[in-house]
Amino acid sequence: MTASLQIEASAALASLGGPAWQNITIKSLAQEVAVRMASSIFGGHELAESEQWLQLFKTYTDDLYTAMNLLERFPRPLRKHIYRCFMHSFVVNREHLRLVRSLSSGARCDRYLCKKESVASGQGVPEFIDATAYIVECPKTSGHSVANIQATCMVTVIHIMEVLLDHVLLNLARNPIYIQPIRNQIVDALEDAGWQPESLDMMDLLDKQIQDAQDDIAGKGRGLVAKVWSTVLPKKSMEELLRTHGGHFGFGNAKYAELGKRCVQRSCLKIALCHLLMKYDWEAVDPALEEETVQEKSTAPELTPLAKVMIRLRDYVELDIDTV
Repeated sequence: MTASLQIEASAALASLGGPAWQNITIKSLAQEVAVRMASSIFGGHELAESEQWLQLFKTYTDDLYTAMNLLERFPRPLRKHIYRCFMHSFVVNREHLRLVRSLSSGARCDRYLCKKESVASGQGVPEFIDATAYIVECPKTSGHSVANIQATCMVTVIHIMEVLLDHVLLNLARNPIYIQPIRNQIVDALEDAGWQPESLDMMDLLDKQIQDAQDDIAGKGRGLVAKVWSTVLPKKSMEELLRTHGGHFGFGNAKYAELGKRCVQRSCLKIALCHLLMKYDWEAVDPALEEETVQEKSTAPELTPLAKVMIRLRDYVELDIDTV
């Protein structure tokens, strides 16, 4: 799916920026890219091109995680009763999910008719490169709503990718010295292998930036809590991006951090960063505002919705990655 993902990343950035420097909100940019790429994976090209679907998942993801943070304030035994009866935000989220089911069902019906017409005309069964067919046909998903599985996977990928992309872009804007070596490595990888999974594996400098984005720097006067019973250092292999374990916040949702989910997120992040770094110049806005750009959450810090960077289209591009 690498080729189709890069098409969606390019589409998400089609109307972004110009030759003059301008301020943009990092969260809105990262959200646009994440929603389009997740839709391409779990919904297919048809839904990835639907503005109603894209806007729905932008709202649904934000509303769901906001409601979950509120629900965590209540004792665990009471949560199932509170969210069903007393929290209006979950009522809104259930309405979002009903609309997701309706749009997903319509897209699957259109795809079924397309296959039927193609077979009737003697052209054979068309191939769709996304997870929808797998979700429908997989024995483990039988008896479950296809739209529910799509929504669960999409919300997870969108949230994690959005948070990590926020931090990577802000770190690179603050430290532009790292950008050109990454660009050189992107050019070498794409010229050798094109948009193939092997080319993404060759971009180890991007792996390093994604890892650094997960570091949480303790500011002056901040209280810390650390485990004192962990006396054995982790294995060296645990330092690699795709071998992180359930204790790594922000990249795989704790105990559900299986390798396949991290591969999908890593690929999406790298493809998005290839487009963002090759097509645009980046600068931090005002160093004096850096202390105000992070807001604390229960698991990991997230950028505030107002965090911004400055971007502009590059005058010279070493490689037109849209034509690779």
